Amino acid sequence: KTLQSMWEIGSEIGLDAVVKYGYHRYLPMFLERLRSFPINLLEIGYGEGKSFQLWRKYFPKGTIYSIDKERDDPKQPFMFGNIDQGSRAELATFVRTNKLMRDVDVIIDDGSHYPEHQIVSFKYLFARALKPGGIYIIENIEQNYWRRGESYGITDFPYGRDSDSSVVNIMKGLADVVNRQFAPSGDPFVSAFGMEIDKVVTGVFFGQNCIVVVKTTFDDRDKYFDQGYDQFKSYVELEPATEPTAEPTAEPIATEPIATEPTAAETVEKEL
Repeated sequence: KTLQSMWEIGSEIGLDAVVKYGYHRYLPMFLERLRSFPINLLEIGYGEGKSFQLWRKYFPKGTIYSIDKERDDPKQPFMFGNIDQGSRAELATFVRTNKLMRDVDVIIDDGSHYPEHQIVSFKYLFARALKPGGIYIIENIEQNYWRRGESYGITDFPYGRDSDSSVVNIMKGLADVVNRQFAPSGDPFVSAFGMEIDKVVTGVFFGQNCIVVVKTTFDDRDKYFDQGYDQFKSYVELEPATEPTAEPTAEPIATEPIATEPTAAETVEKEL
């Protein structure tokens, strides 16, 4: 049986993530290869349950978990309410209780959309719940650009394009981290997430209103990220150009002696 595309499923359901934000343009690049496997997927933010329906249809063999701070749906056995994505402790309890430690293939953050919550969730779940090789998706990143506004009862938005607290800006640092192999000796590429995250990131993708981060596999880490630096030395360890501290001292210019006419005495001496 031919599986429906993400666009077909999303448009039938009337899901904003597809018909309004167009995530079907990006996400299948990372998810399509997993559709025939019995994966574990965790969605943050149940809402009306439309995206939960999409993921169940998109991954017919998968187990779809969903957590939400406010909503609960007793009809769905893998839907868990009263879990705050901004609480590391509550996330840890959920992961341990459901035996999901490093056993989730795909994590999708469509929760509060509040940057601080997105950061807390990513730091814990990417490191502790996501499998090696897994995919972490943050949807609705537009609030990282807000300087004021209200969403889900939150009115404090001290962010904007240049904010150091923006999850978008912090994620930009991962673009250097995935190229850490080329860092100069003694000056490693690091992000604000710290080594627990940096050492297991293998790729980062930015799309319209979303970010996708890929976790490295053990094989990829050993094969591509733990190589020596010798082959790149000529590129990454060149001496930096420096300005001279003083005017250089001019060296004397060597000159040939000027020829002169011999004296009469010298001529007589030479002839003798």
